[in-house]
Amino acid sequence: MSTWREISDHLKTRIDSGEFVFGTRLPKETELAEEYSVSRSTIHRALEALEGLGYVDSRKRGGTYVRKEAKSQRHMVALVFDRVARNFDFPASEMIEGIRETLGDHYGLVLCDSKDSVEREANFLLRMSKETDGIICFPIADQRDGTYLEKFHATGYPVVAVDRVPMGFAGSSVVSDDTAATKQAVRMLRDHGHERIGFIGFHKETVSSAMARHRAFLDGMRECFGIDAEEYVRWIGREFEMNGDLLQRAVDDTVFSMVKGPSKITAIYCIQDDLALKVLSIADRLELKIPEELEIVTINEWPPLELRRPWDLHRIVRRKYQIGVEAARLLLDQMKDPRVEPQCLRIEADFIPSSPQSAPLLGEVQVWLKEPNNSRKSSS
Repeated sequence: MSTWREISDHLKTRIDSGEFVFGTRLPKETELAEEYSVSRSTIHRALEALEGLGYVDSRKRGGTYVRKEAKSQRHMVALVFDRVARNFDFPASEMIEGIRETLGDHYGLVLCDSKDSVEREANFLLRMSKETDGIICFPIADQRDGTYLEKFHATGYPVVAVDRVPMGFAGSSVVSDDTAATKQAVRMLRDHGHERIGFIGFHKETVSSAMARHRAFLDGMRECFGIDAEEYVRWIGREFEMNGDLLQRAVDDTVFSMVKGPSKITAIYCIQDDLALKVLSIADRLELKIPEELEIVTINEWPPLELRRPWDLHRIVRRKYQIGVEAARLLLDQMKDPRVEPQCLRIEADFIPSSPQSAPLLGEVQVWLKEPNNSRKSSS
């Protein structure tokens, strides 16, 4: 430990832990310099930083005194997410289960719905940093929230980003790695005789997960066919995402041009379930048989039956429970030691090919619909 920043962080941890209590005088600069094996000027810079954070108060010829109470544990953790979608089980119950089981009985979990508002998200982060011991954040991924999240990470407050790593955030994160599953899907479609495979996604340049899926698709197409498949990529405006009717029309126009136009697309990769559902609808109206005449791959995060005919679709399924477990584990590590090195964990998704032959009979579907817990299990 040699830099003033590292020493400042360590002294802050010692104050938070109660080693140096409110009102007491810290050891002299010369004593701290000897303890940390650094120059007195390095210690002086570290104490200046602590004073700027409100931890200490330097008095002329009187030494440096602790002005902050020891941090008390609240035994609460916050989960801040972009929005609730009850019909589609978001935030995923499996992920929440993984978080809760890893935190154990020692910590409660506070759920905070940002409602797709960057301002509301910022308010939750600020408030929860004062009311809980740590935050797991599923960020909106606006260009602003990376720098906002980084402010908490930089002060040593425990925070972990899940699914998306916004620009400017250098702390710990857990994301689903869809790359291998996407390439596996492209190879399977190639083996089924497809050469023109389309891609449909919402245009979200600041959302790392969306851009990662796009890159994985292009890499898979390059490896299988030796081409730049950008000409087969179609983006839907982000403004359509929350408007069902407009979104259906946008997907209708896009799919019609893909399958009936010069490209003659015969398979489509959808980066979200709502897009796959809309593709199924237009395919029905165009009388395209699924999967015989049009094969569909979707990143499947909804309960499968929301897709109407999940057995006809190829699904890339994220390991939500494991993501929750790892996010909570990284947070616990930070709560034990704020100086722990940040990590970005990538959890590989699973590829589940379609199985039309296993489609349930009508009665079985009705039973499944009456037991929603089964649909959750089927997506794990």
